[in-house]
Amino acid sequence: MTDGFISIGLLKFFKPVLSAAKFALDGISKKYLLPLYERSDRLYQQQRALGAKWSPLTQYLEYSIETSNIFDHLNGKKQRIALRKLKDVVTPIDSVTLLVTAHSKGFIEPERIVTGKVDEKPQLFTLHNIPIQEIFVEREGIYTSYESMTVEVLEIISRHEPLPIHSASSPYFTPTHYSYLNEDYAEKWGYFWNLGLYTSAKEELHLAIRYFFGVDLIPVWGRQRTLWDKIRLSICWMLTHRRVLNQIFWTALIFRVIKIDDNGEITSNLRWLNYSLME
Repeated sequence: MTDGFISIGLLKFFKPVLSAAKFALDGISKKYLLPLYERSDRLYQQQRALGAKWSPLTQYLEYSIETSNIFDHLNGKKQRIALRKLKDVVTPIDSVTLLVTAHSKGFIEPERIVTGKVDEKPQLFTLHNIPIQEIFVEREGIYTSYESMTVEVLEIISRHEPLPIHSASSPYFTPTHYSYLNEDYAEKWGYFWNLGLYTSAKEELHLAIRYFFGVDLIPVWGRQRTLWDKIRLSICWMLTHRRVLNQIFWTALIFRVIKIDDNGEITSNLRWLNYSLME
């Protein structure tokens, strides 16, 4: 009975201590990791942002579209399209009627947009009727709520008259974001972050460790391996284990032992982390 009371007393004592330690650890983690998370997510959003890429639509216009995935949607982001006149078009455009459509095998989900005067300054429109594309993983395979999207020009009015239109519809394109099927996304501090910048960098770190220990030069057959070969293999296996490699990566990044450029390439002054210094 006494032992039970002691155990309960210790639990009551250590519970707030553990809570305080967790709170402090979360604070430290946020201080060092938040800037890294923000950088990766910002670069990812910039690559997909509205206006980052423009595609021609008829001989008069071009469009840019920003589709959102389930994580963007949870973060409050909406699907949008931007439209503007091509730079070399001198014909005034009073209005444009667009049809943006999400296509599936059994149905379509269209959204009709009517613009005002269109010039080289982009006009932005939120796609209220086009739902966020969802993804379903089942035994038979991976499915999406719709397969593709198109943008079609129904009418262009200039000086109160319709203009002749060529190539009125865009090619079919898919808004699927397969990055949310892998580890590119992480939920932390009430937000979904895209950490794709660091995915290739982790793989590069993995390869650098293997290269440093010369793993690829070790004989495949166990009987041909020396004791030193076995030691190197064991150390390399331990360092490249998923959890250990993750800790090494983030620690090296926080303490600036490695640097990562906007393309996810690693640079470091340490010989075993830098291919150029190993040669």
